[in-house]
Amino acid sequence: MTVETKRITVDEDMRPLFEEATTHALIVEVGDHAYRINAERVLPDSPYTIDSVYGSLPPINGRPGSEISNEELEDMIDASKEANARDIFESIHAR
Repeated sequence: MTVETKRITVDEDMRPLFEEATTHALIVEVGDHAYRINAERVLPDSPYTIDSVYGSLPPINGRPGSEISNEELEDMIDASKEANARDIFESIHAR
């Protein structure tokens, strides 16, 4: 079941409290009910970038990962998947 999101606006006095939700969830108690409030983006930004990830790859076909384009890497992954599927198929039929 999908529930539509409802947005509310809080006054400036409440803003610092809700900004705390960016670092951890808040529990707001109203009478006998408690509500958990999470910011839409609680996780900090990742320190990793595409360049740092590619740069950390071991050499592929004798080339550092930072020199391999996205397209080349995708082609290599597709070729590896096909080779792996072929190996599995051949091992099943070799029995």
